[in-house]
Amino acid sequence: MRTLSRYLIARFVQFFLAVAFVAVLSIVVIELLLGLDRMLAIGDGWRGAVTYLWLRLASEYASYILPVTAFLSAFLTIALAADSKEWLALKAGGVSLGRFVTPVLACGAVLALAAAVFHETVAVDARLAWNTQRDGDPNIRFRQGSFWYQRGSRIYSVAEADRAARTLQDVQIFERDSRGRLRRSISARSIDILDDKRWRFHNALIRDIDPDAPDTPPGIERHPEIELAISDSPDRALMSADPTSLRLARLREYIAAREKRGASTASQQALLYSRFGDWISIALLVAAAIPLGLSVERTRSLGRSAAYATATLTGFLGLRGLGAVLSAQEIVAPDIAISATLLLLASFAAVGFARTPR
Repeated sequence: MRTLSRYLIARFVQFFLAVAFVAVLSIVVIELLLGLDRMLAIGDGWRGAVTYLWLRLASEYASYILPVTAFLSAFLTIALAADSKEWLALKAGGVSLGRFVTPVLACGAVLALAAAVFHETVAVDARLAWNTQRDGDPNIRFRQGSFWYQRGSRIYSVAEADRAARTLQDVQIFERDSRGRLRRSISARSIDILDDKRWRFHNALIRDIDPDAPDTPPGIERHPEIELAISDSPDRALMSADPTSLRLARLREYIAAREKRGASTASQQALLYSRFGDWISIALLVAAAIPLGLSVERTRSLGRSAAYATATLTGFLGLRGLGAVLSAQEIVAPDIAISATLLLLASFAAVGFARTPR
């Protein structure tokens, strides 16, 4: 029996590596065609191009490549065994269905766990590095529910950024003198970014501090609305508050901070639950692929079973995308959307196993 397990696991790994290679190669070609200008802007020759492609793959595409590759690998492993009569011979030799599929299910579980570790380490770091590469600022940090970054003599704290409306929420700006001492702070409930140099502050509180007289009370000005010259790039300010670069603990902290401010957390909750859904869906997709592969024995057609598998995968990706949109628009709660998609996938796998002849 150990020989059978090693055989199936080796076949699954071979298909996984082959399918992943094809998927990565396809994405690289697309990125070369569509993002060549951005790739060249990084500089550093071929090293810059490799860095660009790695960051894009790890931060943007991994959440799609891993579940799709796992599903196709499981399907091909089982379908080819059924098509070549290997499964029929194993049944004749007294091997049960459970014993036959357990190694593949174990591969799915291990891959789901590996994906969770990957997403919370490599993928998050790649997203942060991508933001740094994009914004040209290596000092973006998340602290106390806000995103902090430094440009020149100013330190910015941005709780939320709306790129479409070009607005910032709950902003603090700390200005320092040439010796690094605080000389002015500006806090505002919201900011409208007008152009490259003018920002409109709403409900602003300005404190002027004399660094040479630390015992002197600061001068305080309150303005319902005021326009100030800010030399920082507006694109950098808008792009800095990116919760996708946060690990789970930080993301939960960010959601709690937004709830405390009374802000909507729909998109952040959707991001949180989608991460769990991505990991769990890998194991469920592998389970769903097994009865589809075994159906080759019944249909006597590898092509027909492959068509069913393609339709299943397309349906899952469509439902996952629809759930993300509905939860981000606050039409459906994020946990309900993700749970419903996973429940449908689990039900599909369970029904498939129930209909599979022993």
